[in-house]
Amino acid sequence: MYCVKCGVELVDSQRKCPLCQTPVYMPDLDLNSDTPYPPYKAEIEKLKPKGVLFIITVAHLVAFMVAFVCDLSGSLALEWCGYLFGALAVEYAVLFLPRWFARPHPAVFIPFAFFVLGCFLFCINYASGGGWFLTLALPLVAGGSFILSGAALLIYYLRRGYMYVIGGAFIAMAPYFLVAEWLSNVTFNGQSRLVWSPYPAVTAFGIGIMLIVISRVKPFRERVKKFFYI
Repeated sequence: MYCVKCGVELVDSQRKCPLCQTPVYMPDLDLNSDTPYPPYKAEIEKLKPKGVLFIITVAHLVAFMVAFVCDLSGSLALEWCGYLFGALAVEYAVLFLPRWFARPHPAVFIPFAFFVLGCFLFCINYASGGGWFLTLALPLVAGGSFILSGAALLIYYLRRGYMYVIGGAFIAMAPYFLVAEWLSNVTFNGQSRLVWSPYPAVTAFGIGIMLIVISRVKPFRERVKKFFYI
């Protein structure tokens, strides 16, 4: 049996020409039997999450070692690789460290991430000889950790009313912005005038009130759930 289009020889049980894919029509032959060759199924081994995390961890270590060698070979003294190490440590603590655990608890990993960030800022303050850590960085890191950890804990344990919690977190961010600019002004120029912080403060407060109103009104709440598939 041959293909009517390209003339290639066919096996009786083939349904299509292997060369031009022309359908084979032979009413006298049973084409419902199995093909002479088993179907090819590519077996793709899926990467395990722990394996991906291990590769990411090794990549971070290699990046730091390369930076360490480059920094040390320049002037036989460490100048800038510490900043890279701190940035990589903060990134790893925020994005990848919780993924090593099946159910990472927010009461542990969110404060720990802020702790790593605080240590990084302390090292920058010490290396640069600045005097802004105690009066600026430490209060802001502690306040951000308190707000985010509290919101995450409420969502983790309550399982309901998360829009109230998120709205409350946005409302709490409003004075956080005001305090951030005030501390910055007092630390660096000795002034207390607020210039830019009222704008994000008002925005955060408005978003928080809007979320609480949406959570209180059932039609709005159902509409938001359908829109975001939650």
